[in-house]
Amino acid sequence: MAGQMSQWLAVGTIGAALAAGCSGDEKTGKPGEPGSGTTIVIEQDPGLIPPGPLSDQVPLPLDRRRLIVHLPEGWESDSRSSVDKSLATIRQNRGSDNSISIYAQHAGEGIQDVTPENQPQFVEQVDKGLDEELGDNKADVLVREVSPFTVRGFVGVHYVRRGLAPKSDGSGKVKMDRLFLETVVAGRKYSVVLRTLFGQTNQYRPQAHAVAAGLVFKGAKTKPQKDPPEKKDAQEKAEQKETDGR
Repeated sequence: MAGQMSQWLAVGTIGAALAAGCSGDEKTGKPGEPGSGTTIVIEQDPGLIPPGPLSDQVPLPLDRRRLIVHLPEGWESDSRSSVDKSLATIRQNRGSDNSISIYAQHAGEGIQDVTPENQPQFVEQVDKGLDEELGDNKADVLVREVSPFTVRGFVGVHYVRRGLAPKSDGSGKVKMDRLFLETVVAGRKYSVVLRTLFGQTNQYRPQAHAVAAGLVFKGAKTKPQKDPPEKKDAQEKAEQKETDGR
């Protein structure tokens, strides 16, 4: 299954490959890295890095089954993901500082479904939001600007932030890079966030791209899910019970 999945995942706008290990910083003279007065470019044309293969493991139904997530080959789900409010966290191995987390939230005002037609507007929307969020924060900086990103059915943006984060073993903080792959589907904003040690983003991009490419959006307008009335009523009662029990 993994071999077949990797073949169809490579179909789409990703038509060229870059070497996965080719990192290296390039100073551009723009604001960015704390204390240096520069923006650090982690890699060139990272959106062209093709997705890696997916695992044969059972996919994860998340966000009240609005989203189905397939794991990248060789990675495993981490049950501790609730600590950082993610829907799920996938790790290279238990105790690894390299991880991929899935987040979901209401999109709020603005674009409710990202399409190839409104993707440029979504880039501007995300970029504006980051400017407001980061402000003069020197501890968490943007090192790869917001850019369009498309792989298979995932149409959105990608960008990279750098800052200090707790190590997985709790022994202190370490400089981490965070790759964000973001989109909005049916009024829900979804983020695939790859966390790696400083300068290792390229090495693990194929796994993050595979997760994004393999996402199945149950709420997508292009694939409406019509349940019979009795099933819909049962689902609504189950969701209400889940909410009341929290």
